Amino acid sequence: MFPRVVQYGDGRDAATATAAPSEVASSAESDRVTRTHTGTSDSSAEHEPARRRPAASPSSDDRLPAPLQYRDPARYEIVAEHGRGGLGRVFRARDKELGRDIALKELLSRGSTTELRFFREALITARLEHPGIVPVHEAGRWPDGTPFYAMKLVAGRPLKALIDECKTLEDRLALLPHVIAVADAIAYAHDRKIIHRDLKP
Repeated sequence: MFPRVVQYGDGRDAATATAAPSEVASSAESDRVTRTHTGTSDSSAEHEPARRRPAASPSSDDRLPAPLQYRDPARYEIVAEHGRGGLGRVFRARDKELGRDIALKELLSRGSTTELRFFREALITARLEHPGIVPVHEAGRWPDGTPFYAMKLVAGRPLKALIDECKTLEDRLALLPHVIAVADAIAYAHDRKIIHRDLKP
């Protein structure tokens, strides 16, 4: 995930422009990465990550640096569902071992292709170090085989929401520095041969 968080001097909420990890791919990839929308959801259903399905064996075609380990879900306390899309959902959670709030993303659509993309996205994002790119803390599987990864929880509002609130040209121009900051994060990724294929504010 490539959120860029910006704080207004007049006290308005921070703005977040997000590029979901499922929209990020290495330029060496020939396959189209499916977009995962992680917009805010009011749904209160299924606030616990899926942990009860029969365990799935890791695919031998994952082509990852090391096998993805099975993790103990007791480490994380789920606070609420933050958002979901066609392939995954994101939770606000508490890392009880390190005593910090995190965002926990879980894959909903199972399959060797989607799982490979999911973990590849986590790995690519984890290798990028930029203030506008959210750090990935951990990636693995729940005991039932469901893929997940943990990342920094970023507070703020989507940049699109602030754009929609703009009434005048001056309002829009005031957002320009933040748009440039997002572009800087994307340029950093491009310099490292990482392509974002569906950038939205």
